[in-house]
Amino acid sequence: MKLAEFIQMTTEHNRRSLRLCVIWIAGWMIPVFAYLSFMRRLEPYLDERFEPFAAGLLLVTPLFVILAGAAGGGLLMSRKLESGQSVKCPHCEKDLSAPMVAMVVVGSRNCAYCGKRVITEESPA
Repeated sequence: MKLAEFIQMTTEHNRRSLRLCVIWIAGWMIPVFAYLSFMRRLEPYLDERFEPFAAGLLLVTPLFVILAGAAGGGLLMSRKLESGQSVKCPHCEKDLSAPMVAMVVVGSRNCAYCGKRVITEESPA
């Protein structure tokens, strides 16, 4: 693989990763903040109809459901990133798209893990 091709592939992978992380963070923060703003109006309603322990449990249960969904979404997102079009070493198959690893590869032209040649030298035209 050529140097310019490697840099383009790692840049695209890191942009896609950033987009997915922003979507994931917004996907759980928006429901949490929406519920927290609604929770103040819900608390007196639950307090007058249920025992204090049950009212408190009913009040925080939606937060646990949202956060459990966020954890599941995070696992799905990490699997999607791993199975996506990341840049892998042709020898050891490890991911080379992490920024610090990519800098080592660009600087040395070798894999940061196994040390074998990853980037072929471009001949001057």
